[in-house]
Amino acid sequence: MSSAAPNRVREAARAKLINLIAPGVGLVLVDRLFDGLLTAGAFALSAGALLMATLVAPMAYSGVFRAFLAVAMVATYGLAQIAMERAAAARGRSDAAAERRALLQRSARSARYGDYASAIAQVSEALEHSRNDLALRADLASLHDRMGNVEAARLAWQRVRELDRHRIYKEQIEAAERRAMDAMVSEPAEVRQDSRANN
Repeated sequence: MSSAAPNRVREAARAKLINLIAPGVGLVLVDRLFDGLLTAGAFALSAGALLMATLVAPMAYSGVFRAFLAVAMVATYGLAQIAMERAAAARGRSDAAAERRALLQRSARSARYGDYASAIAQVSEALEHSRNDLALRADLASLHDRMGNVEAARLAWQRVRELDRHRIYKEQIEAAERRAMDAMVSEPAEVRQDSRANN
C-alpha cells in the first residue's frame, strides 16, 4: 500500500467527524463541493428557521410548522451522514483502483525487464486487497508461466479456472495443464517418488 493511502484514510475519517458536527462540510472536504454546499445550506436553513420559530417568535408559528422544521432538520442531517458514507466509500474504491493500477504498472515494468520475482511480489500485494480479482489471478499465473514455475503456474491457473465463470482464460488454463503434464512425464521416476515421500 502506498504511503499516500494512510493519509487519505485519515482525511476521510476527519471529514466524517466534521460532517457529524457540521453536516455538509465533510462532503466538501472529500471533493463533493456541490452536494456539500447544498446539504450545508439546507441544514442551516432548516435549523435557523426552527430556532426562529421556537425561540425568537414562538407565537408567530404553529406547532405543526415547528414540527415540520424539526423533521426537515433531522432528515437533512441524516441525509448528510448517508451522503458522507457513500462519498467516503466511493473515494475508498477510487483509491483502491488507483493503487491496483500502480501495482500492475510496476509489475508490468518489472516483467518487461525480466524481473519476474518482483512482478509476482507486486501482483501478490495487489491480491491482498482483492483476493478474487480474476485479472490479477491471471496475471499471477502468467508470470509463474514466464518464470518457468510449472507447478506454481498450474495451481495459479487452477484458481483462475475457479473464478473464470465465462471461460475467458480457457486456452491459457488448458496450455498450463498440458505443460504441467509434460513436466510430470519428463521428470525422472525417482524424483517423483522422492517428492511423494517428502509429502
